[in-house]
Amino acid sequence: MGVLGELQVADGLGERLAAGLEAVEVRLHDVATAFPGRALVDVRPLVSSGGKRIRPLLTLLASEFGTPTGHDHIVAATMVELAHVATLVQDDVIDAAAERRFEPSVNATVGNRRAVLVSDWFLACASELCASLGDLALVQHQAHTLHRLIRGQTAELVGPAPGTNAKDHYLEVIADKTASLLEFSSWLGATVAQADRTSTRALARYGHALGMAFQIRDDIHDIAPPPGGTGKPRGTDLSQGVSTLPILYAAEYDPWLADGPVKPDQLDAALERVAEGGLIQARLDLTKYGEYAKDQLTDALPIPAREALEALADYVVLS
Repeated sequence: MGVLGELQVADGLGERLAAGLEAVEVRLHDVATAFPGRALVDVRPLVSSGGKRIRPLLTLLASEFGTPTGHDHIVAATMVELAHVATLVQDDVIDAAAERRFEPSVNATVGNRRAVLVSDWFLACASELCASLGDLALVQHQAHTLHRLIRGQTAELVGPAPGTNAKDHYLEVIADKTASLLEFSSWLGATVAQADRTSTRALARYGHALGMAFQIRDDIHDIAPPPGGTGKPRGTDLSQGVSTLPILYAAEYDPWLADGPVKPDQLDAALERVAEGGLIQARLDLTKYGEYAKDQLTDALPIPAREALEALADYVVLS
């Protein structure tokens, strides 16, 4: 299921994770089925079309460092995936994306107005689940994470302020719009399982570094897709004038690449220039964040879940 099948996980742990992820899938389906606007749009494919499920996997793995009670870790894992699905729908509206995971996006199918309602539904359900855990600190941390997600997406649209280093701006953007939710996912799993403070902090740092690597990897894939593709058109960032890390490195030699949206008749040439001038350095940075993520785990308990998290970092870097 998701990325779990790609990892070498100890048998007992693998069985617990698989069972946990299956329980998350059931809860995701229940939320999608309960959407009050199903007469307008069936949102069940949004949660049944796959996806890596990295965020709920992180939450479940982090819960291994404590002692989960009841179903709190399942509720937490479901909640972070609902928030993620909500942001995907929002991103597609903002980007006017036509596809998501090789299928028509919600906004392309039913329009922006209905897509916004879908996103709001998943986000509201995520907030409701978080509140159901009965801990004000969890609600406050979730609210702060949502604040960061919106701040990051907004900063990306606004662009760097005059005099701001473009790479620094990019790293601040992805720290908010991507890494914050993976950081929260790790912290949340450890917290609901009452893991020790040292492990909890280490897992949060790990989640942040993994999120940075994850976004850099996605930005690399926009230029050089992996085998099988990504489910979105190649060169979307260049077409929309979004200056990602490989583009910024290439723009040191070809400044026009970071000057705004690349016209359709220039896209092939722009992709070639970024591939030649920016991918190597971006991949080095991806590897750096993957190694940094693993380094954070030295303070966490030496249990099978730690090995699985190390393998997950390698997967993100190499996939």
